[in-house]
Amino acid sequence: MNRDINMEKTSDTKMLLEFTDSYREQTFYRRGAFIRMDLSGIRGTDSYLDEMAREEILDRIRSYGAEGIHFFDSGNYHYMSRLFTGLIDEDFILVDFDHHTDMQIPAFGLELLSCGSWLRHALMEEPHLKKVLLIGPPAEMIRETAQDLTEEFGDRIVTIPEEEIAAAQAGEDGAMKEKLRRLFTENPLPVYFSVDKDVFSVDILRTNWDQGVLEEALFFEILRICAGHELRREEGCAETAVSKEMTGKEPAGPRRIIGMDVCGEFPASAGGEADAAEQNDRMNRKLAELDLQ
Repeated sequence: MNRDINMEKTSDTKMLLEFTDSYREQTFYRRGAFIRMDLSGIRGTDSYLDEMAREEILDRIRSYGAEGIHFFDSGNYHYMSRLFTGLIDEDFILVDFDHHTDMQIPAFGLELLSCGSWLRHALMEEPHLKKVLLIGPPAEMIRETAQDLTEEFGDRIVTIPEEEIAAAQAGEDGAMKEKLRRLFTENPLPVYFSVDKDVFSVDILRTNWDQGVLEEALFFEILRICAGHELRREEGCAETAVSKEMTGKEPAGPRRIIGMDVCGEFPASAGGEADAAEQNDRMNRKLAELDLQ
């Protein structure tokens, strides 16, 4: 299957990058003009990305840029976020939803890009990446895997651990609101979203990694606050009241969205795939319908 086509970079671009058959039982990509790219024949891609595979994939995606929304299989391939953010040629904020920090030092060293180290690579290598908002890992994991980076990069890294998410969802007055208010009133830069669905509670959907506690309602509310406007086409224009309630201030106004990527599929080969595929298909459809313009 080779559906690669040339097209102009646009925020309406929708891409499906298939490393495995994880999307086999899903239908969301059959609506609208998705660019489907079969990458299953490229060796050296599962969890770790070797240099030859990296160059081949970059050759395939470079002309599309980082604009639009990109779906690329399970969390084993979250390193694709590093490739897409590397195509951004302006200063930006990265908002990363993930139950893991992805700031580990790989067993094979930093010479090799991996799903567990891509964010460390981005911080160290990407000059246009001015701020990272990491949403979802446990506080202890952040301390264990990202202590050196938080010390080195200081306020370039803002974290919202799952404990703060849980507090916000329980209606408690946690630190999350203040962090969002401060970050998105002080920084006018455009945003790129990266979503690993393992950030969600298992009550929402299933992935092939251990999962967090984020509920759907808070997820879309955070998106709205980061963007400064409603991204869901069907929701109308109700964002101002909600955002003011969350942040304690009037929203800073609409912010340009560069693009979004999504991973965290449940492998079709893992068993019990029908329910997992339906859950992920439902979420993927909602994400694919976001207005990123």
